[in-house]
Amino acid sequence: MSLGHPQTSARTAAARQPELPGETAQLVYASLVVAQLVLARRFRRDLRWRRWHPWLLAGAAATGVILIAYTAAVTGPAAAIL
Repeated sequence: MSLGHPQTSARTAAARQPELPGETAQLVYASLVVAQLVLARRFRRDLRWRRWHPWLLAGAAATGVILIAYTAAVTGPAAAIL
């Protein structure tokens, strides 16, 4: 709780609000890659699902590359264009 001017405090709180959803989104996007890697590991052990192992690895790699490319585009000098 801030003891400052109410309008200033409200603006400061509003400016900090988007930080949590951004961090949460990063966690969710990273979990997309982790989930595919976990499934690939489990599928490799099961003979019935083994054929999906390389596809899940490829999917995890593609997802990771796309996320890294998107993050670089959003945080780089051209971020204002997006």
